[in-house]
Amino acid sequence: MTLLRHYLALATLLIALPLSAGTPKKPTKAKAKPQVTAKTPQAHLEDARQLYRAYRINEAMDQIAEAMAAAKGKRFDDETMAMYRELHGQINRAAVMSDRADRQVLLDSIVVPKADWLKHLAAYEPGLQPMQEPLPGEAQMPSVSYRDALERNQLLPSGQSLVWHSKVGGAWEPQPLSTRALDEEQPLVCPILLEDGTTLLFGREGAKGIGGYDLYISRLRDGGGAFLEPTLLGMPYNSPYNDYLLSWHESEGWGTLVSDRFCGPDSVHIYRFAQKPSFLSGQTKAEPREETAGEEFDFARASLSGLPISKDRAAVASPSRPSQKASSELHFVVQGDRIYRHWSDFRSPEAMKRYKAAQEANQRLTERRKQLEELRRSWSASAEDSTQRRELSVQIRQLETQLETAAAELEAQYQTVRRLEGAH
Repeated sequence: MTLLRHYLALATLLIALPLSAGTPKKPTKAKAKPQVTAKTPQAHLEDARQLYRAYRINEAMDQIAEAMAAAKGKRFDDETMAMYRELHGQINRAAVMSDRADRQVLLDSIVVPKADWLKHLAAYEPGLQPMQEPLPGEAQMPSVSYRDALERNQLLPSGQSLVWHSKVGGAWEPQPLSTRALDEEQPLVCPILLEDGTTLLFGREGAKGIGGYDLYISRLRDGGGAFLEPTLLGMPYNSPYNDYLLSWHESEGWGTLVSDRFCGPDSVHIYRFAQKPSFLSGQTKAEPREETAGEEFDFARASLSGLPISKDRAAVASPSRPSQKASSELHFVVQGDRIYRHWSDFRSPEAMKRYKAAQEANQRLTERRKQLEELRRSWSASAEDSTQRRELSVQIRQLETQLETAAAELEAQYQTVRRLEGAH
């Protein structure tokens, strides 16, 4: 029995061994790690563009750096290099602008279809006149000319520059101004002449801005015969989007901005604001940033998005019609945005006296210009080689010379008035 128990125990052990130790385990397969595809420089640049359009400028700059790192020392292809240079320039310029953005006060803010933007602006900007040509590029908006409230000057976009017309004897005549400083490869759009008669605001799409159409300022030189080199405006007037038009009405204390920021491709945002832009008031530094201000404040200040509509809108005069503006006693640009509209604005009695004399001379000059136009019409109607035409030619040349001299003398009279009023 003892031997039998021994054999039975041994058999039991032999049966158990293959189940516990004798059978080798199958090797466990290691789980494959998901492969991470490295982002291309182009993908980083596209991310930078989207961050930039959201005004997340620091993050956009980081993506620009990531694009360089992703290239691993290799040169970008031509398309990527062009994208890099464009974004790098735009973002760097915008970074400076965002720190110096004007703090604006919004009066109105409305999104309207691009096709109807002039209709919505008619009450505020009656000087805008639609043209047959659309704005260049993909703007899908009609181009505009501008006529000032007193019906004295008209600005017409013309290719890369503009043509300035002034009313002479009831007719619009082009002025002999040099616009060479305004010439660029891209067309000039939406010109606005401010009330001082010398400051020009306009839009242009180009590589020197911060994205899309950008807004610029230029002024006439002291002599009035040429424009100064244009200057790119800062934020919140310019943005990473298309900024088409900007105006400022000094006499009423409000301005208009037209931009397609934060709206669909077929719409534009029309803002009306009440704070005089720093570039017109002579300020060189932005208003100090509030210590408690955060990212939301900075974003609203630079972009106008989320900026509350002022509760003091009633304090700002409602837009006047041209007839109301024209009813002022006078319109005399002394210097810059210093404009006299009433006789009580004069500080010097002598200056007022000389201004009245200059105005009388101006009226006589206008009448003589009408005579010149009549002589020219008579000359055109006369027969060729006739005695009448020869006599008219002599009269026209004499009158043209006299008018040129009279115009120079009149300008000297106005300059004397300005000096007496303290202009320099």
